[in-house]
Order: sequence, then structure tokens, then C-alpha cells
Amino acid sequence: MGNAEALDALRAEALANDCTFVSKERVKGNSRFTFRCGSEHEFTATSSAIRRRGYWCPTCSQGIQRYTEETAREFMLSVGLEPTEPYVGSGDPWKCKCLKCGKETKKRLRSVKQTGTQIGCQSCSTQARAVLQRTDETIAAGVMLAAQAKPIEPYKGSGARWKCECMRCGNIIFPSLSSVKGGGDPCTFCSGHSVDEKQAIELCREFGLEPIGAYPGNSVKWNMKCLKCGAEVSSLYGNITRKKRRGWKSFGCPDCSFLQMGRRYSEDPEVARQKFLNADLEMIGEYITARLPIEAKCLKCGEITKQTLNGVMNGKACKFCFHVGIKYGEPAYLYLIFHKEFGSIKVGISNTDANLNRLDSHKKNGWTEYKSFNFDTADEAEYFETMLLKWLRKERGLQAHLVRELMPQGGFSETVDAEEVTLLEIEVKLKSLLEDRAELDSD
Repeated sequence: MGNAEALDALRAEALANDCTFVSKERVKGNSRFTFRCGSEHEFTATSSAIRRRGYWCPTCSQGIQRYTEETAREFMLSVGLEPTEPYVGSGDPWKCKCLKCGKETKKRLRSVKQTGTQIGCQSCSTQARAVLQRTDETIAAGVMLAAQAKPIEPYKGSGARWKCECMRCGNIIFPSLSSVKGGGDPCTFCSGHSVDEKQAIELCREFGLEPIGAYPGNSVKWNMKCLKCGAEVSSLYGNITRKKRRGWKSFGCPDCSFLQMGRRYSEDPEVARQKFLNADLEMIGEYITARLPIEAKCLKCGEITKQTLNGVMNGKACKFCFHVGIKYGEPAYLYLIFHKEFGSIKVGISNTDANLNRLDSHKKNGWTEYKSFNFDTADEAEYFETMLLKWLRKERGLQAHLVRELMPQGGFSETVDAEEVTLLEIEVKLKSLLEDRAELDSD
């Protein structure tokens, strides 16, 4: 029915109820109509409101009871509610008894009619609607089977935990139908959120580590024994699973794994020597593996440098001749800076005449300079930076305090927690290192 036909039908319906159509307007997206009844009362209403309430002119309808006691009671009984007190009006709370559960409740006849309550009180009506909307058990089981989960108990509801057997790993799992329909993995073991201790132990052994004690959880380091050298180490189980996912072939503790990986990339010493020569580097030190730095003499500038075979094969050569980033043969300085909001301290180096000054980039990101120490070459500054970081990491046991996301300018790996060590302590240690180096040079 078109708009014009609907309006004509409404006009005819109004005339049949002794009312005439006056005007039409749009209010908040709804069509509201103005009518005039036979008693010259004007009123405004939507067509749906008129049909829902059962009368036209509200003025003429005042005091007129549209339901008798008998018809009102019949209606409430039809929706599972038995009135226990006399009827007053459709808009007044009416004390009733639910015919399904026997509970006492109060309902307005008008609200029951408008909301379409079908069976008893609010609780019973909600349960009835849930039954009507409930997924058939056969369909629910089909959804779970398609997700590789085999149900082993009756279906209870879309939001209830459903005992199943994972068809991939065989573990007992408890997914809900709603989570699986939402795209979730039904098995917490296959998705990595739960861990079977026997499988965890087998995986650790696969990577040359024998767990000591029970599985502590993903967020706690697990003490283990290296099956190759017998050393005791600790690692998060997540690190082991990550090696499995990425196809790494490490075996045993970090030291044993490093040596093993180094052998995998080993070259014949003479082949390695020739590759160093191709990069204008003459090997001085002994070649062991492609991952260990070898002392070499640069054939261009004559400086002694260290480089790995892997680095040479990837295009690296003498750090003094390499003019990207730090220029190791030119003057530089070592700086100590701190960030008040992060509660962090950082050690770093930069060339004195660098185009992109590292210290300036840190200052633009909220860091404050504490002190700087000048050196003749960046190679010397890097030596003391390395010694400071070794002291902080190994002797003081301090790890990197910040993460990459907090330092877009770079350098997060050289930070420490300001609550664990002070700037003065670092300064004293640096001066001690400088004095030790001066004594060695004088000897």
C-alpha cells in the first residue's frame, strides 16, 4: 500500500470513528496526524498509537473503561497471569499470580498487551523466548564438529560451556557455541592459551632441555637442565613454542645453541679468509664460526677492527671506513641522560660533528642531559659504552627498562631503571673505567 492509499485509509477510519482529518506533519522521523472529533476536540497522534491504544480522541475517552473486569481478567489469563485483586484500569499495576511458576507479580494490562508477554511473569516469559530462539542441538553439534570439536555431553545452550574432545590434539575442552560461531578456536590447547604439561615437557626435550619441577605457567620462567652440557637455565615456555613455530633448530642452553648454530653456518677457514679479503679486510684472529667476531686489519685505512663472517657476507666491512651512522675514526662523546616521566636512565654515544645528533633527537623526546664525556674517536667512546652496559647488565643485573614503542628515535636497549641505579653511580663507574684504562696505557 502506497503513502497516498494509506492516508486515504486513515481518513476513512477516522470518519468511521466520528473524527475528521486536519493535517499531517513529520516529527523526529514519524508522521503525526491532527484530527478533530465530533465534539470539536483537536488531538495529534500517530496512526500506530491510535490502533495500539484502541481509541481516538483522548478527551472523549477519559473516564471510559475500555476493559470490563471480566474481559480484562480473560486477557490476563490468556497470557498466563491470574489476577488476585479487582481490576482498576489498564495503566495501573495489577497484582497477579504466574500460572507457570506460582510467583506473585504486578503487571499493567496495557504494558502486557504492548510488549506481547506470552507466558506468565517476566522470568518465565524470558525463558520461553529463549527456548523459541534456541539453536537446535543437531545444528549446534554440526557447528562444533566443523570446528574440530566433538561434543561428548548434551547441548545446554549457546553461552554454556560444552564438554567436547578436540579432534586435533585429543584434549578435553569446554568451548561455548557462541564463541565458536564468533570465530574463536574451540581448543585452548591448539590455540596456545592452555598447556598440557606432558606435551610441554616433550617439546622442551625436543629442544635439548629437561624441565625441573612442575610447569609454572606461561608468565613464569621454568627451570631446566641442558641435555648437552648439564648447565641449569631458565626460560619462558612461550620462548620454546616460538622456536617451534618459527622452525628454529637450536638445541640445549643458549651457549650450546649458539655453538650449534655457528657450526651450521661455518665455512672453511681459507674460504672465510678470502671473503674477508674481498671486503678489504685481512684476517688476524682465528676463525671459529661465522657468528663469532674475528679481528681483522682494514686494507684501506689500516685500522684494526672486528667483524663476523656473516656480517662480511651481508655487506659489512671496516667500521672506520663505513660512513653510515657512527664514524668510528672521528671525535665523539659519551652521554648520560634521564627521562623524568619514564623514570629511566640511558647511556649513548654520538659523533661530535654528526649531522643527525643523537643527543638532540633524545632531547626532543623529553630526555634531559646529565653529563657528556668527550673522546678522540667514536671507537674509544663505544668501548666505554660497552663496558658500562656490561657492568649494568651483568654485575648489577639490570635489563632494558623501556620498550621500542616508548622511544621512536631508537636506543631503548641502552636504558635502565632509575630506581635501581643512580646517574651518580654510573658516572663514578665510568670515571673508574677511564682511570683503569689510563693506567694500562701508561704501563
